[in-house]
This record gives sequence, C-alpha cells and structure tokens, in this order.
Amino acid sequence: MLRLRFAGAVAALLFAGCGGGGGGAAPQSPGSGSPILLTPLSNTNAGSAAGPSTQSLQLSFTAAGALQYFLAAEPGYAGKLTESDTCSGIATFSPASGTGPSVVFTATATAAGTCTAKVQDATAHTAFVLVIVTTTGGNITSRYKRAAR
Repeated sequence: MLRLRFAGAVAALLFAGCGGGGGGAAPQSPGSGSPILLTPLSNTNAGSAAGPSTQSLQLSFTAAGALQYFLAAEPGYAGKLTESDTCSGIATFSPASGTGPSVVFTATATAAGTCTAKVQDATAHTAFVLVIVTTTGGNITSRYKRAAR
C-alpha cells in the first residue's frame, strides 16, 4: 500500500505543471516580439513607401515582367527573414532571404494566376503576400467574312 502511495506521489510531481497542450509558443530571441510588417514600396524608388505597413499585403500585376517592391520589417530582430511561396510559373521573388531587421523584396510577374508568398523569421513570425497576375491581350480572328449590305 505504501508503495502505491509513493508511486502516486511521484506521478503527481512528474505531471505537476504540465499544461497538457504539449506545445506552447516558440522561443523567441531578444527583440523579436514584434510581428513582421510588410510595406509596399514605390516602383520608381525602392526606398519610399507606397502604402501602410500591414501583416498581409496584396500585389496586383497586369503584365508579365512587371516588378513590384515591398519591405519586410521586424523591429529589433537581427536574424534571417526568409521568403517562400506557391508562385511557381506565376511570379518570382528575390532575394530568397535577408538579414533583419528589414529586407526589401522584389516580386516579378511571369504569367497570369494567383498565388501566396510568405515571409517568415526563425521564431515563426509570418507575414503573407497575395499575388494576383492578370494579363490581357490576344487576337480574335474569324473564318467568316461579314456580308456586304
């Protein structure tokens, strides 16, 4: 009986303080408590803001080959900011990563479509970019001639 009580007490001590969720927030390095903010930049000067800073951004293109710039910034963070995406065949991004607290990325449209890119730091802070590429153009031809009136 004493042995069972002792085992129960050991088990209680082992599981005391267990939150049950099995997880929790990822550890953060000093100064990385801020979210990643994305700021669209002017196409003519990659240093001037063309809109407000947000955690999600939409880039719309109307032609293949068009470029847009955006700044990813996380105040107080000195680690790597990495871009990844689902944009194969629709858009490309450069650079693939850079060192914080801020990195300027270039998005280049390649073909019509919609995709998502994300910028993430080493502590799983993430910001998202929705990319929409629409291209117009083409020819309309007909095999039939219009009858004269």
